[in-house]
Amino acid sequence: MPYKKKEAPDERVFIDLPLNETVVLLVGAKLLNELVEAIEIEYPEPSELVINDIVKKLLNILPDDVDEMTNNITQDILNSFFSADVHISDLEDDDYSYPMYSIDEKLPLIKKAVKDSHAIDIEYYYMEKEEVQKQHIYPYGMQKQGPFHLLVAYCPAVHEIKVFRIDRIKSLAADTEKFQRPENFNIESYIHLTYQ
Repeated sequence: MPYKKKEAPDERVFIDLPLNETVVLLVGAKLLNELVEAIEIEYPEPSELVINDIVKKLLNILPDDVDEMTNNITQDILNSFFSADVHISDLEDDDYSYPMYSIDEKLPLIKKAVKDSHAIDIEYYYMEKEEVQKQHIYPYGMQKQGPFHLLVAYCPAVHEIKVFRIDRIKSLAADTEKFQRPENFNIESYIHLTYQ
């Protein structure tokens, strides 16, 4: 059956979809929800669309067992992107291994923490473990490498300097703890390390 296109859509749109197509929409919404919290929509008027709200609405109209099934499908798709870790020297300009969280609000906070020598607490997605973990770190320096912004930081819990991809930081919070950066610290000495 051909679909008729509306000239001027109303505020609400009702679509008659079979169950399998609605499940595909739910998987798409869940995938998007894993990557971003909200999307700014400019049409018909500017507004922020919270993706989790869409997931809830779709779950309300679908059978109960669809939630677990779509979680499994979503996880399988995400896992297909989460292959082995990538070494910085192997990166191509078009290599955008997921997940990628927004960095717009994080970059200025990290720059300030580096400048002021303040510790930060982060929730970081570890690709090899396929999970988000909390880390208390001392941010020593940042550098852009290809398409990625990288953070070199000391992790006091494991007594190691590590390289983090900033787009894998799910959240961060400033800490009042001050740290002393080593006098001989040179970011170029560490930036070649495989990021976490």
